[in-house]
Amino acid sequence: MHIIDVKFAAMTACPDTGLLTAKVMLLTNEGGLSLAASTEQAEDADRRAIIDGLMQDAMRQIRSFPEVRTGQKVVTMAEDLLERAAQEA
Repeated sequence: MHIIDVKFAAMTACPDTGLLTAKVMLLTNEGGLSLAASTEQAEDADRRAIIDGLMQDAMRQIRSFPEVRTGQKVVTMAEDLLERAAQEA
């Protein structure tokens, strides 16, 4: 599975836990995939750091998919995927 594009929506910060949650929508060569992801949010975190954290959680979830876990599918990302996502407002 090759991830071509990513969008983040419904970003919400929880003041009690310090977690930022978002919907991560992935466009792949096989279709679309939507996941709920979360990351710890430092007070001075820039958009790129937040996107990296959310994407790490999304990839953690994808690695638990049976076809990925057993090696039947390999997950790759477009080279500039996260840079493009960080530049979007």
